Amino acid sequence: LRYDYESETLIVRILKAFDLPAKDFCGSSDPHVKIYLLPDRKCKLQTRVHRKTLNPTFDENFHFPVPYEELADRKLHLSVFDFDRFSRFDRFSRHDMIGEVILDNLFEVSDLSRETSIWKDIQYATSESVDLGEIMFSLCYLPTAGRLTLTVIKCRNLKAMDITGYSDPYVKVSLLCDGRRLKKKKTTIKKNTLNPVYNEAIIFDIP
Repeated sequence: LRYDYESETLIVRILKAFDLPAKDFCGSSDPHVKIYLLPDRKCKLQTRVHRKTLNPTFDENFHFPVPYEELADRKLHLSVFDFDRFSRFDRFSRHDMIGEVILDNLFEVSDLSRETSIWKDIQYATSESVDLGEIMFSLCYLPTAGRLTLTVIKCRNLKAMDITGYSDPYVKVSLLCDGRRLKKKKTTIKKNTLNPVYNEAIIFDIP
């Protein structure tokens, strides 16, 4: 990692990985890395794919324009994937996720004024734990009435679950206490969409 003060750019250099798990039948993988500077997910950068290796050397630089004063509120998210060569022909085929690294504190090892190398363990993750989309909701608690109101506003970029390339999504909400589910409610179903808009209030009475 290094910060260029003149251009106000965070420079991320992906060096290498080693001892990756094998995802292919041949006992190897075709790894590549996707990089986000959270909370911004619109700007996604990624390395080249390295074929048939568990110890890839990437040595690639990536530039994220960002003011220095915002760095303390940013997180670096690296996702390591195994390339699926059939995904270019089949839109329902997805690259297998190998794991991820999240750097919560960009100033963890230095002030970024000079290039600093960082080694991080890749945390195991499955493809089901990422890229499922986003949900927007609001919470409001009224103590005098003992009422908790959760408003499910909308979702976007949900994963397609039907052969048509769409889904029929709904949101299920559970109220838990000490690990026990006390109540559960759900929204209406929105047909054939990956970007449903609900604007539905779900109310729980809490003594």
